[in-house]
Amino acid sequence: GGWDNTLRVWDARVADGRSVASFTGPQVCGDAIDVAPDETNGSARVLVASWRERDAVQVWDVRGGMVTVDVPFGAVSGRKKCTPYAARWAPEGGVAYVGGSGSCEFRAVDAGTKKTLGRCAFDEGGAVHAIDVSGGLVGAT
Repeated sequence: GGWDNTLRVWDARVADGRSVASFTGPQVCGDAIDVAPDETNGSARVLVASWRERDAVQVWDVRGGMVTVDVPFGAVSGRKKCTPYAARWAPEGGVAYVGGSGSCEFRAVDAGTKKTLGRCAFDEGGAVHAIDVSGGLVGAT
C-alpha cells in the first residue's frame, strides 16, 4: 500500500518475488495494513486504513480482490475527522484497532456490527502512528 492508491499482495511461495495480486483504492500512509485468515472462505481478510476522510477503513478479501466491509470511521461530534495512520486486527480477528491524526484518536471497532467499542482521544498533536497487540494488551503510539 502507499500513496499510489494500490495495495499489492505477495505470496512467499512464489519464487521470483513478484506480487500475485494488486488492488486499486487504498492510500496507505503508515503501518495500516494487517492480515487475518478468513475462516468462512479459506481466504484472508486484509484490514486497510487509508489516510483520507472517505472510506478510510476497509476490509478486503484477498481471493475476491474486493472490499467486503467499509468500517465506519467518521468524525465524532464536536471533533475533527480522524485520518488513519495505523490499523491492527485484534487477536480474535473481528475487531479493528485504528488510530490516526486530525482528531488524534484510537478506536476499537467491531468490523461485523460496525459499532465503535471504545475510543481514546489525545491532545492536539497526539496522532496515533503505530498500534501493536500482544497477550491481550494493546499499545498505541
